Amino acid sequence: MTGEQTLNRLIQGRSRNFLAQTGDKKSIVALLHAISDHDPQISQYSLDAVFKNPYAYQELMDLNSITRIQVIHKFSELNVQKAIQFSLASLNQTDANLKLLALDVLDHNIVYLEKKIAAYLEKLLDDSNQQVRVKASRLLILLSEYEQIDISDGI
Repeated sequence: MTGEQTLNRLIQGRSRNFLAQTGDKKSIVALLHAISDHDPQISQYSLDAVFKNPYAYQELMDLNSITRIQVIHKFSELNVQKAIQFSLASLNQTDANLKLLALDVLDHNIVYLEKKIAAYLEKLLDDSNQQVRVKASRLLILLSEYEQIDISDGI
């Protein structure tokens, strides 16, 4: 992709972001889907814009949103390791919604997870948010099916 094409796509992304800030559903969905763009500049811009836009952020954090599931799937498909690293970094945040999103991304990529991730999940078993605790324990149980980990004390 040429520099001019990237610039044009960034301008489109900015237009979507502007419209998404007005609550335009189509623009919100387009902005969310751009997170999984193959061009890292477009992807990063969209990710940053989503976290600054209350409407797009709300859509991404909605546990019942089909768009959320599509974004997780496409983001993971684009680069599994990047998705896992983003999720592990997000588990350290205080926002319960962000932790739940991170757990969903990890769940989507369960076959790629390594044993060392169990330590991150075990920490979440003491989280103040019940949904985070439940998802973390469920993910630990699933991970134990793929990796040799002892979950008898943690859950």
